[in-house]
Amino acid sequence: MNIFFPIQCLACKQEKKHQWLCESCSKKVLHDAFFPKQSWIEGGSLDSFLFLYQYSHPTIQAIIHAYKYQFLTDLESTLSKMLHEKKDTIGKWKASGIVVPIPLHPRKLRQRGYNQSFILATTLASILEMPLDNNVLGRKKYTFPQARLSKDERENNMQDVFSLKKEEKEIENNNYILVDDVFSTGATMNDAAKILKKAGAKKVYGFVLAG
Repeated sequence: MNIFFPIQCLACKQEKKHQWLCESCSKKVLHDAFFPKQSWIEGGSLDSFLFLYQYSHPTIQAIIHAYKYQFLTDLESTLSKMLHEKKDTIGKWKASGIVVPIPLHPRKLRQRGYNQSFILATTLASILEMPLDNNVLGRKKYTFPQARLSKDERENNMQDVFSLKKEEKEIENNNYILVDDVFSTGATMNDAAKILKKAGAKKVYGFVLAG
């Protein structure tokens, strides 16, 4: 496979030990694109929100696009490393609760074969030493990719998308940390948080790899 489809570093475009992000580029990219920011959505349901990297950075964007849309599952270790490299920043965030990945619609999960948010959530739960639960939220509405839509279209696209997979009594008084890969308008995270708050969740935090 490497002969016919050689692996090139997504940053420098060189073939280096079959790595999608070579060691030298990894250090530079994870330093240059690192821009931790806590943000709140006006009128939203999130108590706190954190993302680590600038999505506008071309290599960060290339990594996420390649993993999500080109099905390069080898990038799982790269995504995990991007979180572990900044575990000190994550630890200072002071968020605690049950870690919940933003779910995919069953149709999209069948198409892709995996949920990128679950990979990130697994790593985050390990870093924070918090429990992970992949059966809290379901996705009842198939949506178009947010990256292709305008701001208004993104917000409309994400309305009334999620549903609970648990009884409300199992949600009440719990804290949750929602995990996704990219922050755009925050509509996805806010809609999911709203469902949990309505069910009685005490606090809902949001964590995103890049924004």
